[in-house]
Amino acid sequence: MPWGGFSYSALKPGFERDLKSQKRKEAVFLVAEADGDVIGSCIIKRSPRKHRSHMGMLGIEIAYGHQGMGVGQLLMEESIGAAKRAWKGLEIVHLGVNGSNRQAIRAYEKFGFKRVAEVPNVIKWKGKYYPDISMHLRVG
Repeated sequence: MPWGGFSYSALKPGFERDLKSQKRKEAVFLVAEADGDVIGSCIIKRSPRKHRSHMGMLGIEIAYGHQGMGVGQLLMEESIGAAKRAWKGLEIVHLGVNGSNRQAIRAYEKFGFKRVAEVPNVIKWKGKYYPDISMHLRVG
């Protein structure tokens, strides 16, 4: 199944790495499936640094054709809940998003994330530069 322009086989090494992080209790990693196909994934990684151990870094991907259907919201709800149960002292979930991805930014804001910074020209895609929007969600 195509995945945002990539095949699952291209993403498999990343999935395997994320599962290993989860086994070491460094991350919470969940996938969403429909009809046997992976249609989304969400990971929250906790920093190994003591001064950042109150924060988790969220990464999420939803396959084309499944965006805007609540898959991302469900994955975030379940991932954040699992991270809060797994790690004492989790206070903030942080993410970065391409400033041109208005649909994702609206979804994160609807979920409760707040913009905390914008860094210009961090993302380069097809020869164009875009800002990275940093967003935080207080969870504890």
